[in-house]
Amino acid sequence: MADGYPTLTALAKIENWPMGTVAPLAEYVCSLWNSTYGIASIERIVEPGDDQVIKVVLTTGGWSGNEDILDVLRRSMGHTFWLAYWYQSQRGGRHEFRVPLASWST
Repeated sequence: MADGYPTLTALAKIENWPMGTVAPLAEYVCSLWNSTYGIASIERIVEPGDDQVIKVVLTTGGWSGNEDILDVLRRSMGHTFWLAYWYQSQRGGRHEFRVPLASWST
């Protein structure tokens, strides 16, 4: 991180993330997240029907560094993550992903 912003190296690491490693990707993204402006959380929840999932919430707070992380997350492995696990987005830069527990541990 440079002055709180993710470095180009950190963004490239997300962009080139290897396939099939969901948990480490989400944890890495959360470690880069600037929580002064936004929120990044990972939580295990139970959905109706007793399905256990991991809920990943990324809220940018409108901060450009967090927006940069989201932009790169939409590409490459991040793009696959986005397509497979995106649940909802809301005003204010809140994005929620839900990962089935079986996919999380890969």
